[in-house]
Amino acid sequence: LNETLVHLYGLDPEDIDQPGAAVEYDEQGGTAIPQSRRPLTRARRGETLDDERVWLFDGEGEWRALSVSTRVLPAGLDEDTTILYLVHDVTALIESERTREKLATVVSHELRNPLTVIAGHTELALDDVDDAPQLAEHLRVISGAATRMDALIAELLTHARGGFSAEPAWTAVDLTELLRLSLESFAPTAEARGVRLTADIESGLLVDGDAFRLRQVIDNVLSNAIKYTGADGSVRLVARTVEHSALIEVSDTGMGIDADDLGHVFEPYFRARSAQDSGVGGTGLGMGIVREILVAHRGEIGLESTVGKGTLVRMRIPLSDAWVLI
Repeated sequence: LNETLVHLYGLDPEDIDQPGAAVEYDEQGGTAIPQSRRPLTRARRGETLDDERVWLFDGEGEWRALSVSTRVLPAGLDEDTTILYLVHDVTALIESERTREKLATVVSHELRNPLTVIAGHTELALDDVDDAPQLAEHLRVISGAATRMDALIAELLTHARGGFSAEPAWTAVDLTELLRLSLESFAPTAEARGVRLTADIESGLLVDGDAFRLRQVIDNVLSNAIKYTGADGSVRLVARTVEHSALIEVSDTGMGIDADDLGHVFEPYFRARSAQDSGVGGTGLGMGIVREILVAHRGEIGLESTVGKGTLVRMRIPLSDAWVLI
């Protein structure tokens, strides 16, 4: 065994048959592989290995993904057959694959909201083709949704290339207008599902932040509320000033979330049992994205829910200093 492998496994160079400091697992955080099934043991028995993946938890507490293969070297005169044992550290490759998979999942999730808006208003535009003012309004909403999709794609691609800035330039954002535009966008979706969508929004709400990101927050919460509320149900958005913060509450009469699931709602890819049982599609990413954006804006989010009765999402965002001067 060469020095690199000895160091990787934390072996004693003087007695490589003794267990090293590293432990092999069938997957990251999985089950430790018994001695008889470890790649080196199998290779010594003459088994052929071809790009077998194993996770190594090394002596420094780091996980490493390894690719293990064997090659049989032709025997020379008066020589035994030699087995070449090859180990490649593919941790960086695995992490890169996971990053691409996560990016693809996030893209599909975040593009779904503006696509829903475009589809809904396109149908209404076709119905109102003889009503020029109404048609123009539908086309304006469609154009806005397409612009948001373009901005989202550009940002995600920049992030994938390593050029994402975690601190975009903030401006004073008219939260009242942002809420109104989001409601306007999802109105056709709610109507098509037979969901009553109402709102009570205080005028002049200003916050400091990234308007594009804050729109993602509102769209995700509204989309969830409408998606998980059945026909003849209702979704209501209320926004007002509370202690120098903008308090936004989105309540619905939908399927609700079990108490045991509430604490996991913000975890990536988690979906409540009620959502899974409903047959309604989803990735389990939306609420995690919402909380991440709100935390970046010095805000917070909380949930209250009862299965069979509905859910209340409560969000707070500090008001802009400019709001005090109004």
